[in-house]
Amino acid sequence: MKAIKFLCVLIFVFLTNEKKAQIYHTKIQQPQLNENRDCIKWSENRKLEWSDFKGAPDQRSIKLDSVVAMSYLGFINELEENSDSILIVINAIFFCDSSWGIQRDWNTLRHEQKHFDITEMIARKYRMEMCDYLNAKIKEGINYDTLKKVFLIQLFDKYTELNLSIQRLYDSETINHERQVFWNMKIALMLDDLKAYSSPRIAIAKPKQKGFPRTMIFR
Repeated sequence: MKAIKFLCVLIFVFLTNEKKAQIYHTKIQQPQLNENRDCIKWSENRKLEWSDFKGAPDQRSIKLDSVVAMSYLGFINELEENSDSILIVINAIFFCDSSWGIQRDWNTLRHEQKHFDITEMIARKYRMEMCDYLNAKIKEGINYDTLKKVFLIQLFDKYTELNLSIQRLYDSETINHERQVFWNMKIALMLDDLKAYSSPRIAIAKPKQKGFPRTMIFR
């Protein structure tokens, strides 16, 4: 069995100076993934609560930039090859142990939740393109090394950048309550449009004899 896990972390904060939200710092990294790390996988039925923000506040950010909340968000991707199947998993993740908040009001929490929702929306786009790629290649046979390159490098980079771009746009436009309401509705509609890709798992059955996979299971 071959298994790979890959982690991307994007850091978002909520600022109160100038009464607007914006990106304070972004970071993309590939650290060793600790299985016991305190994090939350995105779920339609599990919204963020202030008790999830367990990290220590960055005093420098608070003092210099009036930062009131910081969310560590990202993707955790898994690629696993077994004797009879290949499993792909793409999860949108909130890292409790690094996220923090000092202005713990409902509006700030809702704003941070929408950052998390955007990350899930991008994860669904990522899953959709992976399915399209697999369906296009299924008659040729799925090469594990090629799949690894496409999944963990090409598409990973593409959707990391797309996530960052949309997060920046969201923050730049949610200057007032009206625009926040607009984005709340927009994000909900985008998630609904991609509902078919809400499962993080894509499983491909490998052929039992020479040829090509006959089935692909999305679950």
